[in-house]
Amino acid sequence: MTDAEQKLWRELRKVGQHAEQSHYDEARTAYLNSCGYVVLRFSDRDVLTAIDSVKEAIWNALQQKTPPPP
Repeated sequence: MTDAEQKLWRELRKVGQHAEQSHYDEARTAYLNSCGYVVLRFSDRDVLTAIDSVKEAIWNALQQKTPPPP
């Protein structure tokens, strides 16, 4: 394959993996919510470039939520 074809296939594979992961994440989030948990999601980029904002969001979520059932 040419360099361009290789690049295209790499990008197309990424989209399929994220789509599959998304369905799994949705099911897992629904289950955890049904158990009383709150799920927070952050991108890798946010964690690497805006860690203070991520920590603040986690802290704020902790302040608003009562502990989950045992």
